[in-house]
Amino acid sequence: MEPIRRSCWIKPASIYVIPSREYVKIGIANDVQARWQQLKTGNPHIEWPHYVSVLVPNSQQIERIVHGTLARYRLPRTEWFRCSRYLAEVTVRLTIERFEK
Repeated sequence: MEPIRRSCWIKPASIYVIPSREYVKIGIANDVQARWQQLKTGNPHIEWPHYVSVLVPNSQQIERIVHGTLARYRLPRTEWFRCSRYLAEVTVRLTIERFEK
């Protein structure tokens, strides 16, 4: 797992887990509802976000760590993962908690 660099502060964004059938999308957005609407346009199976974090200042780095942690489930070159919603949510929550320590 990539070491956490606390000096990597960027504009805050939310980290989300959006399910679609047997897949989940893990990404970041300033406006999760608007992002969900964009995704829904191209995929009628998109569900309302299963999990949305509070705004975190280091969202890009956390997203990168989560993607790396779940790499074995990742669809190549996408933010889509074939894993449970629960696994995706727990991975995001634990990564955020780890970063806050």
